[in-house]
Amino acid sequence: MLPHPSLAVVPILIGPLQVLLAVLPGILVAIGGALLVFFKPSSIRLATLLVAATVASLCYSIPRVTRAFAHRHVAAYSGGATWTMFRGGITRRGGGEDGAGDPTAGGKIWAFASRCKTYYSSPSIIGNRILASASDTNDVTDHGAIYCMDAANGAIVWEFAPPDFRATFSSPSASGRYVVCGEGLPQTHDARIVCLAFDTGRRLWEVRTSGSVESAPCIGDGMVFCGAGADGVYGLKLAASPGTTPVVWHLSGRDNVKYHCDAAVAADNRRVFFSSAAVHDQDWNGIVCVDAASGQEIWHTDTPLPVWGPPTLVGDRLFVGMGNGTRAESAEQAWERKQQEMSAHGAKQNTIEAAAPNFIPGGELWALDAASGRTLWTRKLHQTLSGAVAAADGRLYFAARDGLFTCVTLDNELVAQWDAHEGIEASPAIGSNHVYVVTESGRLCGLDRHTLLPVWQARLGKGDLFVSSPAIGNGHIYVGTPGSGLVCMGYPSDQQPEPLCWPGARGGAGKSGCIDGSSLPAKGAFAWRWPVNPPGDAHTVLPAITPAAFLNGTLYASIGGTIRTGLVALTVGGSSSTKPPEAEWFVATEFPPGDAVAATTSRVYFAEGQTGNPNRKLRCVEALTGRAVWETPIEAAASGAFTLTPTHLFLYGHPDALSCLTTRGKEAGRMRWTTRVGSTVGLPCVAGGLVLSATVQHGIVAVAGSNGRLLWKQPSPRIPISGPIANDDVAVMATADSLVGISLANGSTLWTRSCLPSASPLVADDERILCTQTNGEIAVFAWNGMTVLDLKGAMPGQAAMLFGEKLLYCAQQGTLQKVDLSGQHLESRWLATAWLGSITTPPLLADGSLYFTTAEKGLICARLGKE
Repeated sequence: MLPHPSLAVVPILIGPLQVLLAVLPGILVAIGGALLVFFKPSSIRLATLLVAATVASLCYSIPRVTRAFAHRHVAAYSGGATWTMFRGGITRRGGGEDGAGDPTAGGKIWAFASRCKTYYSSPSIIGNRILASASDTNDVTDHGAIYCMDAANGAIVWEFAPPDFRATFSSPSASGRYVVCGEGLPQTHDARIVCLAFDTGRRLWEVRTSGSVESAPCIGDGMVFCGAGADGVYGLKLAASPGTTPVVWHLSGRDNVKYHCDAAVAADNRRVFFSSAAVHDQDWNGIVCVDAASGQEIWHTDTPLPVWGPPTLVGDRLFVGMGNGTRAESAEQAWERKQQEMSAHGAKQNTIEAAAPNFIPGGELWALDAASGRTLWTRKLHQTLSGAVAAADGRLYFAARDGLFTCVTLDNELVAQWDAHEGIEASPAIGSNHVYVVTESGRLCGLDRHTLLPVWQARLGKGDLFVSSPAIGNGHIYVGTPGSGLVCMGYPSDQQPEPLCWPGARGGAGKSGCIDGSSLPAKGAFAWRWPVNPPGDAHTVLPAITPAAFLNGTLYASIGGTIRTGLVALTVGGSSSTKPPEAEWFVATEFPPGDAVAATTSRVYFAEGQTGNPNRKLRCVEALTGRAVWETPIEAAASGAFTLTPTHLFLYGHPDALSCLTTRGKEAGRMRWTTRVGSTVGLPCVAGGLVLSATVQHGIVAVAGSNGRLLWKQPSPRIPISGPIANDDVAVMATADSLVGISLANGSTLWTRSCLPSASPLVADDERILCTQTNGEIAVFAWNGMTVLDLKGAMPGQAAMLFGEKLLYCAQQGTLQKVDLSGQHLESRWLATAWLGSITTPPLLADGSLYFTTAEKGLICARLGKE
């Protein structure tokens, strides 16, 4: 134990007194400096000193003023400070018992991503406070923090972030005035267990171990129990006096075997239960029960597999999961590591081969008698069960790496099962009527608790491997992400939030075919194609397929061909799936649908027929079933282009007019207004309260989205050749010889840049605009019109794409090329596509996968490949 004053603890600052105290040093220095300069104006040395002092005082004061105002909306604490172990309690429910409604709709409410954006830990909910540990790691940085946040808005209450506190996996536990959390990732070998004051984050004590403390501490009977990886398990005094060691007992192993405890510990009725997983030689696989006060063993049970799951107690039964492989490595990777380790220790090849059966993929769920450790039953699983088993109302809920989410009774009778089509590493959370899981690619799925049928899905954010377990409380889900911070998701259905929305073609005007924040993998590899040709039939003529929209794990594709035309909904797997997708439903149409599809979690919208077809219509169908909801006619000469918002749909249903339709409530499908704007080009662009249309007669026309009132027309004589795009204050249109920047305030021209005709719609993000020209060059501009970059060799018919700091484009030599925009614009091949055929549709990026179509192979999915 190393007691010393807390470092880098940021308490909440509220009110004018704190602000005055924060700026007082700067005010005093400024006043004093003014007086001295007034009386001694000729003193250059003094003036120099005053300037330096003033700068220093401002550096001191401004961050404090900023912080004071940034946190003025933190609500006063309310609620009992109890989250005594991982997932809230010994049944591992993950919350859901505060009486608030279950979230079943909506998307992200807030995200907290301060200095650290990576959260492997699972949040703890204590009244209107959220506790979570975070990580900031790269090749040179290993830093972590523990945060206390306001549950309503994510504002910081306090931050514990000493300079030497390292990236952390452990999840905080709290009881009364204490918060306890571990430190470190698997590579940390001298991690600490820290105890903080719940109200301020001040460090009360810490214990240094010789392992990594990935385990979530457990608080009970005035003690703290925590695993420390290869350093075994600790029993600590919670209210340790300053200057005394909290360590009451420490168990590192027994009978020439070592405990390796990475899982959360459980305590009940003066007993402590913990699991052990054999990672290295002399490590032991099994489950142990010891006396809470002394650490003396009561019983132990050997297991054939490493036990990664934390124990769950229901009555007199203990449930725990196990298997080969961890969150960080598959069973195959674990075996490869073990072979190298055995070989390094001089093991012969026949000895290594004899050990192979012990490392085959697979997992098990065990039920044990809590009093004796006797095995009651086991359930075989295809993959490792590393998360907690959640229990409620006589049922167990759990998920394995194979993506099967299962509900069984306490006696191992199957109740229901749901296939996520990708791995699940995190533990589930159980609400009053729903259960929530997070897939490894970052899909948050809400399921009916009794049938396990999906009722709600949402994307969590950026990252490759989601391991944080969701916690439910206050009517929301709180969960960590590997790249987008800690997020608060969803609303109870009775609050009717705005639905998650795919606005239309390529995700909306200026978008790159991505709305879920997916990161482009470093390298691409072919994953699957759809549809798969019948065996031996090399002459099958594929229909024209366009991957038109992606939302909540479902890809919507329009199909046009001689055999059938319509819209298909395909359920695709996560970032590790290599299986072709399964069709959820198919809606047949008389004419092939357009390339544009828009969707919310409950509705899908598409235009049937191309310009010139008679009896065209805009159709609305149910997202889950494809059942028709409503439709409205589109004139044959109109473009039929449209853009969807969470509440309205803006449609070019007439050759020279923009219409607004209501999409929610009893009036869904009703025309609200129609405004004549001229012959339209491209998509309508929603920019705040404006809807922008590119027209042949007037350039850009802006109307009010609420009532269709004409606000301004762009006065330039140049005729647009694609639809407008916009950011907060500038709209941009492409003409035959230039790009034109236009003020959103009044339609005046801000800048004009010469540019060859755009061969495809403009693409943009917050910083850049991409124009793929007819000669195959990509011109990159800033929003102020300044040229950023020029690239050659792109396929003229396909727009380049922006995904964060990465640019992706279809090259003429039959590859997808990636350009890093953050540094020296280094270019590399992302995927060879020539063998797949010519790319015929703009790609979409979703769930870390890229979807596009070729004439020869149909719908293609490309995912993370080897560097």
